[in-house]
Amino acid sequence: MWIVVGVVAVLVAGGGIAAGLLLTGGKSSAGPDETVKDYLTALAEGHAADALEYGPKPASTTFLTDDVLAKQQAKAKITDIETHTVEVKDDHARVAVKYKFGSKPQDVEATISKVKGKWQVPTTVEMDVSDERKIPGLTLFGKPVTEDKIYTFPGPLDFATNNPNITLKNEDEDDYETTPGEASAPVLSIDLNAAGKKAAADALTASLQKCIKSKELQPAGCPQEEFDFEAVAHTAAWKLTTDLTSLDYEANDDEDQPLLVRVDDELEWDVTYKAKDFDNHVTTQHDSTTSFLSATIDLTKNPPAVHTD
Repeated sequence: MWIVVGVVAVLVAGGGIAAGLLLTGGKSSAGPDETVKDYLTALAEGHAADALEYGPKPASTTFLTDDVLAKQQAKAKITDIETHTVEVKDDHARVAVKYKFGSKPQDVEATISKVKGKWQVPTTVEMDVSDERKIPGLTLFGKPVTEDKIYTFPGPLDFATNNPNITLKNEDEDDYETTPGEASAPVLSIDLNAAGKKAAADALTASLQKCIKSKELQPAGCPQEEFDFEAVAHTAAWKLTTDLTSLDYEANDDEDQPLLVRVDDELEWDVTYKAKDFDNHVTTQHDSTTSFLSATIDLTKNPPAVHTD
């Protein structure tokens, strides 16, 4: 999909509309078709610096290296490049371009322009990651994402996170941009992984210790309670029978606080206590009870902080 000097080209393969490649001038003094082919060939061969010479200098080259390009091409290689000039008029030309990007066939006709006597192609895809940067430890091809706008070569993007408590999913992983000159944005989401759920469960276990150790039937600030008018004060012995690792811990859907974990679930308890009847006979009572827990666990804190609703 190519937009060139404001002209929208139609992507023939698949019947879709392709928009986006603005060609503004070039490294090579070759003709327009050779320039486009040389740029695509530089990408296919993994020569990042050479590819960048065919267009305007991007604001950042953090993700425009041979290493990153090699990883992109390993996932989806550019092959079968064919170009020919359809028309040249003054400093403008129309170029027919066919190539495969992995399994994605590209078949477009692009209008390009000459700047200062040379043909060039815009070499990169501009990615808006201003929202996604809020994901803790966000990386792209193993490098930290530290700016709201980044620049990549067209091709698959390996977003991940180095935060040990979450896993990241790229919703557009298979729908990557194949055309330079486009502006795009990833669609990323996170889930707690096993380590994150264990960290949340450990924090919750620690926060409930005062409730488990309480000798009261209605301990203050705790989820459990037992009612018995004949109970002897301060004789309760509580046992939490729910496995806290089995609760439903969910990462916050608020992108500003993704590590504020929510848990809303039931807890099962056993309780033993002393009771005295009207004849002052003391007996030992046993019961089981269910309480409801609603809490948030802040995994950005060390140790994680637990707040109950």
